Amino acid sequence: MLHSFEPPDDDRIVLTYHYYSPWDYVSNWWGRTTWGSAAEISEMEEDIKPVYEKFVREGYPVIIGEYGTLGANENHSKRLYHDTFVRLAHKYQMVPMWWDNGNDQFDRTERQWRDPVVKEIVIQAGRGVPNAIIKPADLFIKKGQNLSDQTVDIQLNGNVLTGIYQKYEPLKEGSDYTVDNAGKTVSIKESCLAKLLNGSGQPGVKAQLTFTFHKGASQVMDIILYDDPKLEKSEFTVSQSAISGDLKIPASLNGTKLATVKGVVDSTGRPVLEEVWSWTPYLNYDEDFYEKDGDLYLRERVLKYLKSDSTFTFELWPKGVETVVKVKVTP
Repeated sequence: MLHSFEPPDDDRIVLTYHYYSPWDYVSNWWGRTTWGSAAEISEMEEDIKPVYEKFVREGYPVIIGEYGTLGANENHSKRLYHDTFVRLAHKYQMVPMWWDNGNDQFDRTERQWRDPVVKEIVIQAGRGVPNAIIKPADLFIKKGQNLSDQTVDIQLNGNVLTGIYQKYEPLKEGSDYTVDNAGKTVSIKESCLAKLLNGSGQPGVKAQLTFTFHKGASQVMDIILYDDPKLEKSEFTVSQSAISGDLKIPASLNGTKLATVKGVVDSTGRPVLEEVWSWTPYLNYDEDFYEKDGDLYLRERVLKYLKSDSTFTFELWPKGVETVVKVKVTP
């Protein structure tokens, strides 16, 4: 389309396009849950720059009418993606418009941002202010595991760390945390983590640390105590002649977060949706699976594809944690 479209000879038009690339990442399809390598950032610029060269440089104003992530993406890469895209759009003199339908960024029922940091990143990047980005954005600590110092990497982008806060209380550099590598690495001390967890054995978000910088958006890191997820049951039977609605899998996620799901036919190991996606066993967020109120679900459309007994692996954050569900199929 870029190379075949020729705008009319009119000095009163504005060109627009939408950007949802790479689609498998922004939509959390086919098992892709993260983004942000040097090659991926370069690929994004290679997508945007030719639009500038063909249209903006020739005097046509361009609006990117939609962009954004659609699925339950991992928080660090989600923040990095938005920051990178907005900065590149402005670098090439285009105006980006952040799209949201109420399911992804802004909860219109509760009237709350799901991740206020992303919103602030978009605002600051749009003003031309560089944002620092921390990794991880979610710090998972296993229940019952011995505590140890935890490392946080910071992509400074010209920023300087000015402090770390728990609510309104500043952490003390030296005793609560140390800074190294020219400000690019923070080590949260074991003793500090012990205070934040406060001896609580109940999994979930136990504290939030806010990293402030001399400019740009502050970064928030959730301290999450987790345990192995538990299912009320892990084996189900579905009748192909009586499928009606999604399959609810009652669960206690115990502080973990759903990342993605893969499904294979038990007898062959083939993807359960091979008629649709023959190259991957991974399903598509929202279209095929989702989480609601702590329970896991497989969509009705997936169940109707099943022709024989199948196994679904729910992969969770932190990476490496998973739980398995077997579905027996009857006529």
